[in-house]
Amino acid sequence: MKSPLFKFLFPLSLFLLITGVGKLFAQSTTPEISYPKQCLQMLKLSSDKMIFTKDKTEKPVKAIFIINPQKRTLEFSINENGKSGTMRKTEITDMNCTINPDFTQGKIIYSIIESNNDGTYSANEVLLEATPTGLYFSNNIDSINNKVLFALKKE
Repeated sequence: MKSPLFKFLFPLSLFLLITGVGKLFAQSTTPEISYPKQCLQMLKLSSDKMIFTKDKTEKPVKAIFIINPQKRTLEFSINENGKSGTMRKTEITDMNCTINPDFTQGKIIYSIIESNNDGTYSANEVLLEATPTGLYFSNNIDSINNKVLFALKKE
């Protein structure tokens, strides 16, 4: 004679086993997006100026950007007027990469999630753009007419 507990636990364990195996197979069939090698490399970039495109003025700063697409992180620090800034870490949730291997043309748009001081999170998109004149980082993907750019050097 089977106990009432066995009658209850056997169907439940069978159900959990089937749904668990189903989820396991579903995870393995999810296609991975393959990016070119240059899109996945870790970048350490620095800047000594901010450029305001609206009025074409520049402001001296010390900025560091560390982008690690494989760990899905973007860390940055911007020091203005000699004030020390702390490194802020954001999570990269998505990436659209059209940059060429020598970083002279194209762009990478990173979708990020930032943690705010009040405990909330903000979603944003930032832009790394390569031109024949150099690399530029911007805090948004809006029109070039009204944004802040950082002229970058690779380290």
